[in-house]
Amino acid sequence: GLSQVYNTNNLNPNTLNDKEFLIWGNDGINLNNPAVVVDVDMSTNITPTIAGGSWVQFNGIA
Repeated sequence: GLSQVYNTNNLNPNTLNDKEFLIWGNDGINLNNPAVVVDVDMSTNITPTIAGGSWVQFNGIA
């Protein structure tokens, strides 16, 4: 959720505005594992080329 995780949708008082999304997934990995840092160049294969790229960093769950 936006402030905490609720047991059901009905118990969640929060709302998402139009074009806001909450994505959650679980591939069976232990959620207590340390976070994995993922670096991504968002400008890969975009022309004209952006010198130095457009790097963003995500912190994923192991």
